[in-house]
Amino acid sequence: MTNFFSAAEPKSTPRVKVEPPTTAHLYEIFDRSEAIAALVVALDPQQRMLYAELLYYDRDRSLESLQSDIYKRAREVVQSNYLGSNGMASELRVLEANVINTEQVEHHNPEPTFSPRRLYRLWHLAAGYGALLGLLLLIGVLNRMGGPAVPSPTETTVATAPAAAPATAPAAAPAAAQNGIPAAALSPQTDGLAVSINADNRLKVSMRVRSNPNYSTEILTQPDPERGEPVGTLGYGAEATLLGGPTWLAGESDTIVWWYVETEDGIRGWTPANSSEYTLLTPVE
Repeated sequence: MTNFFSAAEPKSTPRVKVEPPTTAHLYEIFDRSEAIAALVVALDPQQRMLYAELLYYDRDRSLESLQSDIYKRAREVVQSNYLGSNGMASELRVLEANVINTEQVEHHNPEPTFSPRRLYRLWHLAAGYGALLGLLLLIGVLNRMGGPAVPSPTETTVATAPAAAPATAPAAAPAAAQNGIPAAALSPQTDGLAVSINADNRLKVSMRVRSNPNYSTEILTQPDPERGEPVGTLGYGAEATLLGGPTWLAGESDTIVWWYVETEDGIRGWTPANSSEYTLLTPVE
């Protein structure tokens, strides 16, 4: 008899696989009060964007002009809220889907992989703090009981009497170092790149600046999206002070000018004055 069936795959190797989850941000897009689309932004461990997917819930019902507005808004979110993991550009995919089935699924695992965070009662923390404070006090008492005799006031005065002042006082540390500004921000670094087209050429150290009201930018530990870690965000239209820089970095089609800034909340770090398409920082008039 002819065998019309090929050998089946072992049951231990399922055809449908589920990959571990990727950190992502979900944005729902509404037309008045109706949700019409969703934007999912996948992130790497450093909160940089891997890719984004724009999902239309029912594209056939949306007008062409409305679809254009949806895509434009999603593109603005990607451009202004994130830095790419591979340079300044990331992929934005457009998808569409219809609901084919809905089911209520019960959770039966008492120890799931992802469980809610435990909340610790305040009195537990207070009790632990009190025990630690009591231990430190006990150690202090024991040290005083078994330590060397305390010198008399006369001995103390003699021992701590100041010596004659030297002829020349040591030089004070540079002001920039005292303010905690990194060495890389103390002088401009251009690396021989071309002058930026989109960066505002009026910017200089100690100037108050304002971010583009249509965009927000990340503040990084280094003037490089590949090496810097995020420490904060300069929001839409937010103000900051230029403390150092600039450092020029090659962008996709323009030189990106990075400045060392301090926000109104006291956050310090590097942020770009422009992208390859937009001006991001301008002087406060």
